[in-house]
Amino acid sequence: MSGSSGLEAGLAAVLAEHKGEIAADWAARVQRMPGSRYQQRPLEELVASTERGVEGIIRALETGDYNGLEAYLADVSLTRLGMGFEIAEVIEALLLFEAAAFPLVQRAYPAGSREQAQAMQAIQGCARWIAGRFGSLYASQSSRQLLQEQRRTALMLEAARAASASLDLGEVLRRVARGMAEAVGVKNCGIYLLDPARGLLMPTQGRAAPEVLGPQVGANFMARPLDPRRDIFTRQVLESRQPAVCADAALDPRTDKELVRLLGLKSILAVPFVVKDRVLGVAMVSTFDHPHAFTQEEIELARGIANAVALAIENARLYQQEQERRGELQTLLDVAAASSSSLELDEMLRATLDRLVELVGASRAGIMLRQGEDGELIPYMLRPPQDVSSREMAEVRAVCEQVLAAGRPLYVMDGEHPEPGALLPLRVHGEALGVLVIVGPVGKAFTPDQRALFEAIADQVAVAVERARLYAQAEETAAAAERSRLARELHDAVTQTLFSASLIAEVLPRLWERDRQEGERRLQELRELTRGALAEMRTLLHELRPGSLTEVPLPDLLRQLGEAVRGRARLAVEVIVEGECAFPPEVQVALYRIAQEALNNVAKHAAATRAQVRLCCSLEGKVLLEVEDDGRGFDPQRVSADHLGVRIMQERAASIGAQFAIRSQDGQGTRVSIRWHPTGG
Repeated sequence: MSGSSGLEAGLAAVLAEHKGEIAADWAARVQRMPGSRYQQRPLEELVASTERGVEGIIRALETGDYNGLEAYLADVSLTRLGMGFEIAEVIEALLLFEAAAFPLVQRAYPAGSREQAQAMQAIQGCARWIAGRFGSLYASQSSRQLLQEQRRTALMLEAARAASASLDLGEVLRRVARGMAEAVGVKNCGIYLLDPARGLLMPTQGRAAPEVLGPQVGANFMARPLDPRRDIFTRQVLESRQPAVCADAALDPRTDKELVRLLGLKSILAVPFVVKDRVLGVAMVSTFDHPHAFTQEEIELARGIANAVALAIENARLYQQEQERRGELQTLLDVAAASSSSLELDEMLRATLDRLVELVGASRAGIMLRQGEDGELIPYMLRPPQDVSSREMAEVRAVCEQVLAAGRPLYVMDGEHPEPGALLPLRVHGEALGVLVIVGPVGKAFTPDQRALFEAIADQVAVAVERARLYAQAEETAAAAERSRLARELHDAVTQTLFSASLIAEVLPRLWERDRQEGERRLQELRELTRGALAEMRTLLHELRPGSLTEVPLPDLLRQLGEAVRGRARLAVEVIVEGECAFPPEVQVALYRIAQEALNNVAKHAAATRAQVRLCCSLEGKVLLEVEDDGRGFDPQRVSADHLGVRIMQERAASIGAQFAIRSQDGQGTRVSIRWHPTGG
């Protein structure tokens, strides 16, 4: 930033003289904002924040150095975003500096003077800069937080997928331990399962990097259960059902010192596996060679993974316990797996209900779901299909409403109902989705084990119903977004091109009579426009039928893309193909998308007169794709990766293991290069 002027330096002195008064007035105004979260914050906290802001403003005015003010805004962005503040209310609070500073400026300068007007303008300019810069910082922080959340979600989903892929308890726990240790960034994770009968946490085979422990330490691990009555640390985890951290196991008074000595533990993160408010066990993510400071993000990630896999652990444990029981219980566990096997709701429910009927020899099993704006409970599926009278359906619906209202299962068997009935509410996050109804064989009550498993299945069916509903909503949203995008493309590209062509066609006869040479030039332009529109339409058809992106050779796709851009942007596009190209479908799609993004950037931003697309394929299978233009260029160090779609192109290249590079300088054009090899070299 440039240095400050004499006026700004004088204004800084005025603000510095009344810094405390301005900060206090600013904080008071912020706390009085109607309907704002700031009303719930202590005034002392707000004053401390505004004092930092005033100091940053004073320094910026004195020296022209905005680093301190930017650091203050970055801190406000991080803090308020974490508190759930809306960006609008934070910007409104920042702009109140102007109202707090104006009275002092009015007193410090002669009324109506030029100096007073300039000082007020400087205050307003500073406030505008603060608001604009905060908006950028807040957006960046939100984006980073979203990426972190996406990473956390991806790791949790991957852990849940890996755990759910097996019903062998040992394999499930090994996968969970490995995934949790890798996610947190340490090498070891021991898993203990709770033995309710003895009240002990029993060590299992599920641990990451066992070779790090060595044979003796591994034997000590397996031979030494954790007794929460003696080990305060694990008792705290079981009672609170929350993660706990031990920074130094040898010094922490909560730990079992004998176990710490036997295993050589340094730092521990203990995370419980909880299902229905019941602790199944504890994961001990730990280090043996050095202390580790577990961050809040690592703790939350471990907690999320534990929550995601807890049901899979419970299912595997039940499966193991029921191995020795009757075959019908084995079938019931298969139902639990089926309930999470598909996003197609009808397919999943049909398989689940059919297996339930087979399991208990039931006469029928069905699902009642709330649907419509009024949330009416209606029959969704009945297996096997059969007619149900309106009177019987009304009775079933009334009982299901009672079950949902009570929030707990209802088991019926009496003289009036010789068939055992099980009605289990389907609930997710407290929301009632419907009821699972099972009607068993006459005169045979459901066993306690069957009831427990029915309830576990109902939980999984509820999650599957909710997942399918969210998936359907996501598909609808994605379809609507895709239709909107194609409509924009059609309007911005084809429609505009055809409109230009129609104008030329309309004037061409008269122009031909007056100036044949100009008419021929316009006729050639009309040919180019119509060819471009045709190419653009073909490109949009590829978008509508993505499979065609792998059916048409990439060189043909690139030539068509170049012709479309040529017609749309009046840009000379040359497509050069060297060698015979053949690669997997996903590689072809990625290369095409990168070329498409790069050419769109050239057309929209480069102000270029020509562009060249070069595809080179060697006999060894190596591929080079380059998109080069003679436009204005840019400085890659000063342009965000999110700008010009650079990040999108980088991610597409990374997805196929290709090397991505971009070279550009102001005034010297841009070159985008992608190198791919079948072996990833």
